[in-house]
Amino acid sequence: MTKKIFIDTDIGGDCDDAGALAIANVLKNERLIDVVGITFTTSGRYGPACISAINTFYGNSDIEIGATHRKNFCDENISIFQPEIAKRFKNDFYIKESGTLYPAQEAVGFIRKKLAAEPDGSVTFLCIGQLNNVSDLLDSAPDGYSALSGAELVKRKIDKFVVMGGLFAEEGEVFGSEAEYNIVTDIASAVNFVNKCPVEIVFSDFNVGCQIKTGGELLRRGGEDNPVALAYKLFQNGPRESWDLLALWYAALGEDDLFKISPAGRVTVDGDGKTRFECVEHGLHFLIRLCNTVEYTCNKLEKTLVKEISYVK
Repeated sequence: MTKKIFIDTDIGGDCDDAGALAIANVLKNERLIDVVGITFTTSGRYGPACISAINTFYGNSDIEIGATHRKNFCDENISIFQPEIAKRFKNDFYIKESGTLYPAQEAVGFIRKKLAAEPDGSVTFLCIGQLNNVSDLLDSAPDGYSALSGAELVKRKIDKFVVMGGLFAEEGEVFGSEAEYNIVTDIASAVNFVNKCPVEIVFSDFNVGCQIKTGGELLRRGGEDNPVALAYKLFQNGPRESWDLLALWYAALGEDDLFKISPAGRVTVDGDGKTRFECVEHGLHFLIRLCNTVEYTCNKLEKTLVKEISYVK
């Protein structure tokens, strides 16, 4: 059965979100996953249009998109590639001829609508941005889409969350006593989500993604006619750490031959946004760790990224 994935992204602050969407589209075109929907976490104006442009490039303009309606939320760090992709590539939100930019559906209502229509326990929910949308989802009230509260709807419809977020040090690692970006940019939402979520959360932390740099081959092959290659070019014109790509890969394909999963435990987020994991029997939280070489993992992701040529007519 095709795995159902919902994606929540802050695309614009980094190009690895674009890489993750590229892989999601490739796997969708191979019928390995079904993308139930995509939501945008920040108030960056061109986020939904950028997401739509990438999906459209891969032939998947039918994927519906929602976005937070918060104002002035985490939009200071938006790279030039977000509006550039929106204005250069065909999408459902920006009309080049008139310069009109249309808003996306409000994120929480959109998520509730999409989840309500799916079979029970069928959706893996990937978070590769701030946790505001999923925190607000948990606190949402019954509506016309479902008589269930947000927490009840999540427990009914979502198998697990996969979250790119946090720093969880292992022996010999440099990082672990700092606060990771996706968490620290909205600590209140992270605390609320982690404490209230009634289903499993698998965390892919900063230490995992920073070891794997990808996008170089995509840059060499893609050129500026590929929105994802353009994102990498405009962001830093070179390979980038693969935080979001690895989280997407696990959400879509499970442990595969790239990952091992920690014993069960509990993650806590403190008032400074720092994260801690402790093993707890029957806990709902888990950590992703790499189980293969850096070279092998990079090669696998890179080969998937360059498959876009096969799917463009």
